[in-house]
Amino acid sequence: FERAIWHYTTLFPLVPAGRRREFFRQMTADFRRWRPPEFTFPPGARGAKMQLVARGAYGTYVAVEPLNRVRVALRRRLWCDWVRYDPRGDQSMRHVYGVALAVVMAAAVFFAAGWGYMRVTTAHAMLGTTAPTSLIHNTDMMEGVGVLLAVGLVAGLLMVVPWVSPLATGLPGLALLAWTVLFVVNVHDGLKYIPLKDYYEGAGFENLLSTGLLGAAGLAMITPMFIPSRWRRRRFAEVEVPVMTSLPSSDLTETAVGGYPASNVTTGSSGLLSDWSETRPQPQINPAPPRSQAPWGPADYS
Repeated sequence: FERAIWHYTTLFPLVPAGRRREFFRQMTADFRRWRPPEFTFPPGARGAKMQLVARGAYGTYVAVEPLNRVRVALRRRLWCDWVRYDPRGDQSMRHVYGVALAVVMAAAVFFAAGWGYMRVTTAHAMLGTTAPTSLIHNTDMMEGVGVLLAVGLVAGLLMVVPWVSPLATGLPGLALLAWTVLFVVNVHDGLKYIPLKDYYEGAGFENLLSTGLLGAAGLAMITPMFIPSRWRRRRFAEVEVPVMTSLPSSDLTETAVGGYPASNVTTGSSGLLSDWSETRPQPQINPAPPRSQAPWGPADYS
């Protein structure tokens, strides 16, 4: 029953404007006549439409119908942008994957970058006031710098690769900016919500926040969100294959068909014979009596 009424409502916009009131009246009559006792209205917009049909509220139904069309169009458009369709058969939910990558990126910034920055600051504090000649053999410094470079490389790849959703770096970037603003407005609250401050990860993240590096990184990470091409689907170019519908006249005039000149072959604009009687078998010219010897005569071996 619900499916039948829903089919009624989908056909309503296709009915001519002069007969829509009559169509709606019949729809209401069928709803009241065939409604099962156990029927309950579904939730959402579909249920609201069915309730208008049950009450026979034609004016309200016609008034909200354009709004419902806009709602459906927006939902379809957002879904088409959310899901990238590849004509070659690959369908990948790039923005859903972007949200998953955003979670991974946020974890990398907190755990990996926080740990690496804390290792670098600790190693720098242990050096003292004397500047070393080389840091290659300083394991703590090299490990921290390497982890920071790895996090920066991953973030840079997610920012520049065109088929990666801008949400992959945009969401963590917005979170970093919001945390920086909170820290600037209220230092106590900005530091209070940092977890694991007794470990290298939390302490390093606190140092990154207090030095402003998190805010700068957040500004860079939200850059792809302002590039329109990163939100749209990538469309593949359609190559038009030329189709020859007729032969050039110069090719026909220089060709002989079955021993007859090509001038006997008539062509039309479609490249086919206009008179199909010309395809019948042609009579032989000067037929000779049958003979056993080949027409080119005996072989000459002299």
